[in-house]
Amino acid sequence: MGEVSSPSWSLPKRIGFRFLFSFLLLAIIEPFGLFGQMTGLSRIAGQWERLVKWIGQQVFQVKITVLPNGSGDTTFNYVELACWVGLAVGITVLWTLLDRKRAAYVYLNELMRLVVRGYLALTMLSYGINKLVPIQFGSLRLAEMLQPIGEQSPMGLLWRFMAASPAYTMFTGFAEVLSACLLLFRRTTMLGALICAGVMAHVVVLNFCYDVPVKLFSSRLFLFSLLLLAPDLKRLWHFFILHQPVEEKIFPPHFKSRGANTAALVSKVVVLVLYVTMVILNTTPMWLPKLTGAPKAPLHGIWLVDEFKRETQVLPPLSTDKQRWNHLIIEGVQFRGSDASIIGVITPMAELSKARWQQCKIDETKHTLTLTAFDKKKDPPPSAVLTFARPKPDQLLLTGTSDGKPVEVKLHRIPDTKFPLISRGFHWINEYPFSR
Repeated sequence: MGEVSSPSWSLPKRIGFRFLFSFLLLAIIEPFGLFGQMTGLSRIAGQWERLVKWIGQQVFQVKITVLPNGSGDTTFNYVELACWVGLAVGITVLWTLLDRKRAAYVYLNELMRLVVRGYLALTMLSYGINKLVPIQFGSLRLAEMLQPIGEQSPMGLLWRFMAASPAYTMFTGFAEVLSACLLLFRRTTMLGALICAGVMAHVVVLNFCYDVPVKLFSSRLFLFSLLLLAPDLKRLWHFFILHQPVEEKIFPPHFKSRGANTAALVSKVVVLVLYVTMVILNTTPMWLPKLTGAPKAPLHGIWLVDEFKRETQVLPPLSTDKQRWNHLIIEGVQFRGSDASIIGVITPMAELSKARWQQCKIDETKHTLTLTAFDKKKDPPPSAVLTFARPKPDQLLLTGTSDGKPVEVKLHRIPDTKFPLISRGFHWINEYPFSR
């Protein structure tokens, strides 16, 4: 399709557009990203990985050993960004040599905006739904109630701050979902981009200030929202700053046929509904127990050790003792694609902040409790096999073996009300500030 009649772009603008188009295309369809997985380009991830590693070794003199994982700010990611820039420069030079007579790129510019809108909308939908549920930040765990705040990482502190208030997490998710829905339609793109820019500016600041390793990706989403806003910046300036009237923006139909335009609108709505449904279904094992109020695990709670006997010897609560327990914490944790699992957490006296997380199996019929260390590669034997009794609801007696030695443990449950972070709740009236 040829370009419609339009004012000629200057040479710098044409060159800038070629680079921007090339860079955005590479950043969006990269094999490890969302579109790479949706379009099947993830199949070339191995070749791309080898190329990035080779560039890192030959150009930047760095050896890449870690691929993108929970961290999006790995050495691989930074070298990959440099590869995008280098490839975009090369494509721009070749494009300029082969297409020197082109006066403007009207249709290609619209296509670029359409792709960016779709990419940004789907990404914001994914993150937003995971906050609306909310599951992105999980729930406050009982073991975290005993962790000194000074020993938490900045990212861990931010995650617990968000998890402490599901209402606030849901509010941020609503803003992300709203911006995504508005981005899907031309008439509401400017408003959606404005909301998205505000939301992502906040996310970028949090990621940088709390050292969350999603700095590159969140910054990219923020810049994408600014790119969509760029054509309307002048109009926004005149309206909000100069308080001057602005001309009406005309949105010509995509197609000459009314039926085709209706079909395009319906297809957008269908894609939106299907994508939201897919995300919700994929996360069902994580949010359904919260919604339905799944019962807590047997023996759920933080149990403080009152007496610890090992091989008939009562061990005093010495801060240097690595064998004596200080707490036993039992909590149900929901994992993706599996039934509720029970976690047993032991805090040794000498390492109160270094909890030993283990898989816990409780048989209420036989009154047995089995702890097994997590090891995906092996099938380790149980680290503790214990029989339990509860003389009172808040008391627990354990007898059996731990680390191959016979033990007898007496414990009592610490009530949740001792921890204001999970028991304080919401109050309309506060006669005095409650800050601890």
